[in-house]
Amino acid sequence: MSLILLFLLFIFILIISINQASYCGQSAIPFSLEIKENSQPILGCARPSCFGWSSNGQKLVSDPAQFFKIWGQSDGFIKSVSSINEIQKTSFNEFSKCDKSFTRSRCVKDTWVGGIAPSAFITPNYPIKLICCSYNKLNKSVLAGNAQIRAGQMILGGEVFNKNGQQIGFEYIANIWRVFDKKG
Repeated sequence: MSLILLFLLFIFILIISINQASYCGQSAIPFSLEIKENSQPILGCARPSCFGWSSNGQKLVSDPAQFFKIWGQSDGFIKSVSSINEIQKTSFNEFSKCDKSFTRSRCVKDTWVGGIAPSAFITPNYPIKLICCSYNKLNKSVLAGNAQIRAGQMILGGEVFNKNGQQIGFEYIANIWRVFDKKG
């Protein structure tokens, strides 16, 4: 009987761990991806001034961001906002629709990476699992390019401003995948 209880406890802990993975939530968008020296990904999330806020500047909390600690380090973060005044002027009271679990190996067109399942060990035998999110106005976005990063590197997007300091765009992480070669 104790073996069954131990197995159920293991399953319970596994479910909690999966539910506490790196996830931007429905009111934030990934703007950075860092790959640590041990190959652990760190997903940076932000709320652009035009997304994820109510018209009075309050955070929309439909499905909040959550992050997981792997080897003592968080696998993601939410960037703080630079100007609440900009948010109040341009907010649309909208948020994304995200998968309910980490089931995808890649995100498709008109979606972005909403979260990365935790993995204590990064190996070719363990595929990456993602949550993908969509937003009805995303079809107006334009692909800015692709980047290849390795352990110890990061890619950074985020707010794009015009010469007057007004936010006119947001560079986000649309898709990620792991490739293992001779260099790691």
